[in-house]
Amino acid sequence: MVAIDLTTNNVIVAYRDDGDINLLSFPWIAVFKEYGNFIELSIGNETINIDEKTVALYNLKDNFPRINDREVQLEIINELFRRIISILGLSKIHENEPTYV
Repeated sequence: MVAIDLTTNNVIVAYRDDGDINLLSFPWIAVFKEYGNFIELSIGNETINIDEKTVALYNLKDNFPRINDREVQLEIINELFRRIISILGLSKIHENEPTYV
C-alpha cells in the first residue's frame, strides 16, 4: 500500500518496503518555469531559481482548491504522481497497490 498525505505543507508518502513502512516527504509546492515555448512544471523543488519567467505556487495544502483552472490542477496532480514514481520507482508502486491519497 502507498498512502499520500496532502494535508500538510509537505507531501508525505508512506509505502511498504520488505515489510517495513517507510516515509518520504517533500514540499507541497509547484513551480512553473518558462523555457522559450516550453513550460516546465516541478513539484516539491525549492532549488529552482525564481525569475520573471517563473511562477511558484506555495502552500498547496491551502491554495490548491483556489486554483480555478482545472487543467492547471490536473497538471499539478499528474506531476505530483510523476515525482512520487520517480522517487519510488514504478515497481515499488505496483508492489504496494493500492494507493490512497
